[in-house]
Amino acid sequence: MKYLIPYEKNGNIYIPNDLIDSLIKINITGQGYQIFNYILFATYRQNKPETTLTLKDISEGTGINVKNINRTINKLLNMNMISKTNNVYSINIHHNEWGKDG
Repeated sequence: MKYLIPYEKNGNIYIPNDLIDSLIKINITGQGYQIFNYILFATYRQNKPETTLTLKDISEGTGINVKNINRTINKLLNMNMISKTNNVYSINIHHNEWGKDG
């Protein structure tokens, strides 16, 4: 399966339909959806596959209390929806892997 990646063009982020379809079908919390979309936006608005974010960045970008962010990020990591090394985050574009234990 060929995976298309999101990209920025003329100030807009274009997200492949198959990635959106998988996001619609996956069962995550509202905060999980917010954080996933924030990471997606933060990375691909720069046309980069990853970006450095702090918990404070994510909190300010989503309105979610910092205390709740780690728990939600761990859920997204366990579902293979995102990757994180130190404070560097990326979206797993291989959406057929989402929901499987990491």
